[in-house]
Amino acid sequence: YSLDKVNAEEFLEVYKGVVHEYPKMVEELMSGACKAFFVPSK
Repeated sequence: YSLDKVNAEEFLEVYKGVVHEYPKMVEELMSGACKAFFVPSK
């Protein structure tokens, strides 16, 4: 699975304006394949 810029920005939107590295985080998330995990709690 891979993310385009719009989806990467949406996923990381809570960090926008808060974390200085936000643009780099978006680029990193777009740079390759992603794996998503669902970790249920008891």
